[in-house]
Amino acid sequence: MLVHNGKGSIKLILALYVDDGLVAATDETALLELTQKIEVEFKITTKPATYFLGIETDEQSDGCVKIHQSGYTEKLLKQLGMSECRPCVTLIISFKKAVDNGNTETDSVKVPYRSAAGALMYPMTGTRTDIAYDIGVVSRNLEKPTRSDVTQVKRIVRYLRGTTDVGIVHKCHQNSKALVCCSDADHAGDKTSGRSTTGVICMYSGGAISWLSQQQVSVAISPLKQKL
Repeated sequence: MLVHNGKGSIKLILALYVDDGLVAATDETALLELTQKIEVEFKITTKPATYFLGIETDEQSDGCVKIHQSGYTEKLLKQLGMSECRPCVTLIISFKKAVDNGNTETDSVKVPYRSAAGALMYPMTGTRTDIAYDIGVVSRNLEKPTRSDVTQVKRIVRYLRGTTDVGIVHKCHQNSKALVCCSDADHAGDKTSGRSTTGVICMYSGGAISWLSQQQVSVAISPLKQKL
């Protein structure tokens, strides 16, 4: 919301989720006044915004801000029993459906496929833009995962094991405060269905603020092939 005073407009942002809240403002005095008004009605505890719903915020030495989910990732690794797994440095390079003779994964007790894929979605939507495509791929076969599907999920977890401190850095420099949006798509990247996958990312102050990787609903035909 915008609050007008004698010097201009002040922007106030209040985010609430159950009993956790986050308050931000362009003016420190207005921020203090807002929290004081909230304290009149509710019993609250205020502290610097270093942690909110599993997302951690670190201020860099140059004044830039980094958001990451290192703590959540460590808990996830422990939950999946892979906290001591061997890290890998790459994710899925290209998607190719493996042939498993129709057999589904028999080690589902050791690796709860659906739960693992769902838990990995939270860091993907929060700060880990780099695993968006991979989560989309492993989410295509939640009902009857094969051994190769489980291997793909394990590979994502192993990648996170070696990159727990990776996050998004928003630069504080004035010349970096520009909105940049990019999009692209492969052509028939899914060899099973022939569908393409679209990727979109929007960045502000040098850091990502919105992104997606989504399989298209229909099969796209290349304009070049149509001419031929």
